[in-house]
Amino acid sequence: MRGIKIELKRIDLTKLLHILDQLIGNRKNKRGRPPIYKESLIYFALAVKLLFKLSWRDLEYNLSFILKDQKIPDHTTLFYRANQIDRETLQKCIIYISIQIIAKVGKIDKLIVDGTGFGYNDTYRLMWERGKRLKEVKSHIKTEVLAFVKGKTTVPIAVKVGEPYSDERKLFKEILKETSLDEGSYIIGDRLYGMDSQLAKLLLEEYKLTPVIPVKDGIRKRIRDPYMRKLKEIYEDNKEVYRERYKIEQLIGKIKNVYGDRDNTKSYNLACVFVLMRFLLYNIALLITLFILLHRFFKQAPTRY
Repeated sequence: MRGIKIELKRIDLTKLLHILDQLIGNRKNKRGRPPIYKESLIYFALAVKLLFKLSWRDLEYNLSFILKDQKIPDHTTLFYRANQIDRETLQKCIIYISIQIIAKVGKIDKLIVDGTGFGYNDTYRLMWERGKRLKEVKSHIKTEVLAFVKGKTTVPIAVKVGEPYSDERKLFKEILKETSLDEGSYIIGDRLYGMDSQLAKLLLEEYKLTPVIPVKDGIRKRIRDPYMRKLKEIYEDNKEVYRERYKIEQLIGKIKNVYGDRDNTKSYNLACVFVLMRFLLYNIALLITLFILLHRFFKQAPTRY
C-alpha cells in the first residue's frame, strides 16, 4: 500500500460521529437511571476536544454550533462523563477499527511494537525538567503500541496504557492475549524485548511469530538460553526487516504532534482515556481517508462493546 496522506486534523465530523455512534451507541448501565446523553456523544465530544485543543467550557460552546439539532451537556457533565469512560471499550474500538483497515489493505506480514509516554497533571514541570529530574517525574501515562506496516503506512492494532514506568514487556504480553495475529508474521521490537526469555518463548512457541529483536552476547558470557539464541539467529538473518522499526516512532510522533503529548488534568483515568482516544482518532482518520463505505462495514454491526 502506498503512503497515504491522512487528514488527522481535518476529520469529517459528521462521519466521525457516525462511526462512534455505530461503535458505541448508547450503552446502558445495569443500575441507576438511564443516561440523558448518549455514550457516543460523550466520545465525540472528547474527540472534538482533542482535535481542536479546547478547554471544557470552550468545548461546550463549540458543540452547540457543531450539533445544532441536539441537546448539549454542560461542561461539568462533559468532564464527569468523560472521566467515567471505560478504557477497555476504547481499546476494543481501536482493535475493531484496525481490523476494518486490514480488511481493506489485505494481509499484513510485519508488526512493530514500542512504548512511549504521554504527560499529564504536572505538565509545566515536564516542560523545564531535563535529564535525571525528568525521569523522576511520575506524571505520565506509559503507553504500549502494537502496529502493523503495509508499504509506507503504519496503523495501530492495539494500545495498552499503564502507570508511570510500567514494564513495557508486561504491557506487551497483555496486548498479545487480547489480539489474534497471523502465524509467521514478523514482529519488530527494540533491544528491551530481547531481555526477557519468557517473552521470547511466548512469541516463538505459543504465538508462532518471527520476532526480529536485537540480542547480543555479553562481554564475558555467551547466550545460553535456547529461545534467546533463536532470537539472535532470527535477528542476524533479518537485519533488513529490523530497519523498519523507525516507522512506529514516526507513527507515535505524528499522533503527538497533531493531538498533543500531554494533558492538563489531574485524573489518571481521564489521562488514560485521552491517550487511547488519540489512537482511536488516528485509526478513524485513516478509515475515512481510505474512502471506506461505512454502511457496508456497519450494516451487520458487531455486538456493542
